[in-house]
Amino acid sequence: RFIELNCERLQESVVRTLMVQIIQSAKECIDHGVCHGDVHLNNVMVDTASLKIKLIDFGCGQRIG
Repeated sequence: RFIELNCERLQESVVRTLMVQIIQSAKECIDHGVCHGDVHLNNVMVDTASLKIKLIDFGCGQRIG
């Protein structure tokens, strides 16, 4: 909800930081043989103090490779 509630106020640098982490997290999943399958804002948790993200809800995920 952090991104949804603050999307109009977030600085470009913060958005870039979050997006890079989302992409890196998705790549890390793939590197470990898992496709998340449902990356969207509701499946990204943000620690507001550190701006670190976590991908959640792997219900649509699949093993690959």
